[in-house]
Amino acid sequence: MSIQNKSITISSSVAKIVVAAIFSTCLLLASKPSLATATLSPEAVKFKQTWELARQGKRGAFQQQMPALQNYLLYPYLQYEDYRARRATVPVAEMNAFIQQHQQWAFASGLRRAWLRTLGRQQRWQDLLSYSGKFENIRDRETKCLHINARLHTNKNDPELSSDALGMWLVGKSQHKACDPVFKWMDQQQHISTERVWKRALLAVQAGNLSLTKYLKRRLSVADQQRLDAYLKLWRQPGAGFAATKHWNDSGRAREFMLAALLQQARKNPDNALRYWQTVATRFAWSQNAKGKILFDIALFSAVELDKDVLDRIDAVPAEQVNDQLLQWRLRTALKHERWDELLASVASMSDKSKNEGRYRFWQARALQQLGRNQEADKILHKLALEATFWGFMAADQLHQDYRICPLEPPANASQYQAIAGLSAIKRALELRKVGLDDFANREWRTAMGGLNKTEKRQAAALAAANNWSIQAILALGQTGDMRYYQWRFPLDYQQEVNTNANKHKLDPAWIYGLMRVESAMNHRAISPAKAYGLMQLLPATAKLLAGKTSLNYKGRSSLLDPATNIAFGTQEMQQLLQRYNGVPAYVLGAYNAGPGAVDRWLKQRPNLDIEYWLELMPYYETRDYIPRVMAFSTLYAWRLGVPLTRVSYRLRQAAPARGGVGLTVARCDP
Repeated sequence: MSIQNKSITISSSVAKIVVAAIFSTCLLLASKPSLATATLSPEAVKFKQTWELARQGKRGAFQQQMPALQNYLLYPYLQYEDYRARRATVPVAEMNAFIQQHQQWAFASGLRRAWLRTLGRQQRWQDLLSYSGKFENIRDRETKCLHINARLHTNKNDPELSSDALGMWLVGKSQHKACDPVFKWMDQQQHISTERVWKRALLAVQAGNLSLTKYLKRRLSVADQQRLDAYLKLWRQPGAGFAATKHWNDSGRAREFMLAALLQQARKNPDNALRYWQTVATRFAWSQNAKGKILFDIALFSAVELDKDVLDRIDAVPAEQVNDQLLQWRLRTALKHERWDELLASVASMSDKSKNEGRYRFWQARALQQLGRNQEADKILHKLALEATFWGFMAADQLHQDYRICPLEPPANASQYQAIAGLSAIKRALELRKVGLDDFANREWRTAMGGLNKTEKRQAAALAAANNWSIQAILALGQTGDMRYYQWRFPLDYQQEVNTNANKHKLDPAWIYGLMRVESAMNHRAISPAKAYGLMQLLPATAKLLAGKTSLNYKGRSSLLDPATNIAFGTQEMQQLLQRYNGVPAYVLGAYNAGPGAVDRWLKQRPNLDIEYWLELMPYYETRDYIPRVMAFSTLYAWRLGVPLTRVSYRLRQAAPARGGVGLTVARCDP
């Protein structure tokens, strides 16, 4: 299941897939079956056996078997595992030489990071400095702190030492404990001035990290502690805190803390934020930029919360602060109140990029219909209906037209991708996949893709498709813009598992496929930032709960990376959500993505709305994008499966495929 997170500040995009490639995970899951169908060579079989010895902790047997595979393509992976386990004792020149020799391999960066951390923990300061490179090129926070500590022990006269240490300290979050000796040195050298403490306190509250201010408060004088307490009251007791500002002197610091508190309050309760703003607006010398930020956030979050007088609040924002995000919420506000003229005005003010998005063209046409301007509306809808997208299908439904699905036949000539197949990283990726190290395989493939142009990426997609590696074909086509290669973009993997569970739960197989395709792009090893697993992105807690209610057997989070297990749990969740939401797929998908609590709240806040209105007015940008994508992909999967097409306007409301001609359409591709 996708991240359950309220956010309106990022545009909708294809869901990112995070693949676990941590050392222990790779070892633990190496025995999982791969989708690759090629027969393993004797060397590959021997490699798997040797890697399994490492997984079991049989280091002696592992090292004994390694030499027999010196000529095998993946032999450096065995070396990597050996060096990883022995990194505390390997001579530094030897370790560095191995990493440098294999710096283009997927394991190199992780091995280097683990090695440098080990050197630092062992206080081998000179070795750490010799092999860690320039400080500004280090990305790992622990290693950065260790690097500074190494310089403290070897060269305290380093002219950049103080500024680098200050850069690690002057952030709005707590740092890794490896920084503690560095910060102690800064104290001894009196590098942490009162002004810097105030600056970090502001960064902390801007990041919502009030707990850090307790640590910082101890560094201030009694008078400054009292001032900080007054500022923090703006967060802890905002009503009393803002009322007390009538006794404050105007200062830049006071305005900075008030601004941070007002922006935070706008996200929680825009009505309160407006009231607090009115308390302080005329008493302090606000900059135009600060005024604009406050008015922008109050207007934006008023729209998200469906507050009253939203249009007036939006129109009060200075013109230079207005952007597409605010205009899109202005459109939604006008839609909620059926202010069709204001909806059209919102579209007219958007950038060309937003104006051309299918959803805003659709609502523009609906507004024109409501105003009796049917000829203009039909012109927009006819053009939109040519697109095989959710909004294109919705436009076709409005016009009672057939769906327009015009596939392109993907190139499948092996000669077209031989050059790509010859790339070293691609060879490694394909071989890693054969032996079941899919996480490393994905990373090797991504490394290769980074240096390819669009034509080459198209060839890489052909190679991936030829090797039944759906996720890589899908991602490659997403980068090339080849959206009409439907055969590759919507693969029919796991048909037996899908059909079995569709029959069990009386679900439409195309709907299962559509959800699965959006959730993971058909990557059975996908792990999201929220730690949702597998094809249908199940949270372990959800799977455990389902197992307690049904006959499903939950064997731990790693079992959710097994396709059959994942699909069984995912379809069980779909079926239970259907029961909860009276068979309405739009609500089911909302709950699958954002959680039932969010959907229950939205239904309470937005009662008696048509499904399309409810969808457009929901506050989570991700879910607002997610539901249409699943609906569109379900339609394209129905087309791939060769079954009658259910109109998306019907599919939003009814889980079962349409029957008897009601809600059905066909796909065509004539001029």
